[in-house]
Amino acid sequence: MRWAAVLVLAMSASAWWAPGPASAVPLPTITGVVKVEAPSPNNSAMAKSATVTCPTGKRLINAGGYIVGGGGNVGMDDIFPDLTANSVTVTGKETDSLTTNWWVSAVATCADEPAGLELIWVESTVSSFYLKQATATCTGNKTLLGSGATIEGGAGEAILDAIAPNGGAGIPATSVTVQAFESDPLADDWTASAFAICADPLRGQQRLSDSTAFDSANNGARAQCTDQVATGTGAEIVGVTGEVVIDNEYPIDGSATTAPTATTVYGQEEDATTGSWYITAFALCADA
Repeated sequence: MRWAAVLVLAMSASAWWAPGPASAVPLPTITGVVKVEAPSPNNSAMAKSATVTCPTGKRLINAGGYIVGGGGNVGMDDIFPDLTANSVTVTGKETDSLTTNWWVSAVATCADEPAGLELIWVESTVSSFYLKQATATCTGNKTLLGSGATIEGGAGEAILDAIAPNGGAGIPATSVTVQAFESDPLADDWTASAFAICADPLRGQQRLSDSTAFDSANNGARAQCTDQVATGTGAEIVGVTGEVVIDNEYPIDGSATTAPTATTVYGQEEDATTGSWYITAFALCADA
């Protein structure tokens, strides 16, 4: 019993002096988030582009865009993020001949440079198959800030169907999947590309979403961050393929001096369809 008592005392002393686990270092926040945009010419040309560049000292963290006046007959062919130039280029192409004027706007979300900023670009297979898909995934433990998408060789007959980040409520996104379909049969080869803009993890990162009703009406959705800023956007059409264009996919609020807090998306039928469908808006949110 005597030796047992000594052993217990020795163990207690060892436990008392054992070093505890290191304190967790809090994740940083995103700072200096703003939104800037620039329009293309407003005319009846079959294709047109707009490019917007982040303000001096800011870095690009998301690419978005929207079409005005397309009436479902114009699709965004490029929502192209250029991390070197800190710019976004959006190209609109008519899916069917349109004699009225329309224009497209490029929208860039920019911020003070976060640690570990990178751009991952993944292209789909090159073929004449009617469906293309590509997923861009952040490297290591990095998380998704924003995204972009392009179609090459689609000639206005291939349209974006999804720019969809993974993640969820309380769960940071780490990848984005881009999907595109032919709106009319196309014999030419074409590709779709996914762009992931990533950085080291930030405090409070999560992916929130909102969807429209499941019907056959043109409709839009808004995904709202609560007490956070929106670093990135996304959209996905479900229910029909190659029949609905993503007309809007961008942060609806924010300005050159204030941070956006929500994503708005709008889908318009490219050709009249009796099929039911819905569109989902995704907002990538983080503490600021």
